[in-house]
Amino acid sequence: MLRKKKNTYEMNIDSANAALQNIFAACDQKPNTMPFDTILLRQQANTRSYAIAKHIAELFILLLFGLPLLFPHSKAKIFTQSTHTKLTLESHYISGEQFTLDIAGGDIDYRQCYAVSADGTRYEPIFQGSSNDSIVFPYAGKEINIYIYDTSGNCLQLILTPLN
Repeated sequence: MLRKKKNTYEMNIDSANAALQNIFAACDQKPNTMPFDTILLRQQANTRSYAIAKHIAELFILLLFGLPLLFPHSKAKIFTQSTHTKLTLESHYISGEQFTLDIAGGDIDYRQCYAVSADGTRYEPIFQGSSNDSIVFPYAGKEINIYIYDTSGNCLQLILTPLN
């Protein structure tokens, strides 16, 4: 259905060999010394290797586009809003009932950091990373606003929204 049927012409091998010899004679070339059967076998071998390479390339292209579908996507979407702070969100992930944020760009004041859910419940960070650039909040699968302060008093506000 997708491929157009090509018109193929078939010819007897002896008549094809005679036609080839006539073409050489008409062009004032020396006649072909290689048997016509050998020419056909070489052409079939070249076509077969081309077809195999084409199918391998198609397989790699399918893998290239299909492989990202195998990896799990994040369960939440995060939005950033900052007020004159150099703090930036490097990465984030959810592990069980904990939401981990990796922050870069300044000194975090962990005592002022907190998260607030839509119903007004306030969550304090439960763990700060050993390199002072990670902060972990409890996560119950609902939307929360996260406020991260640096030592200068500037705030980075993050909004975590579950995707499902």
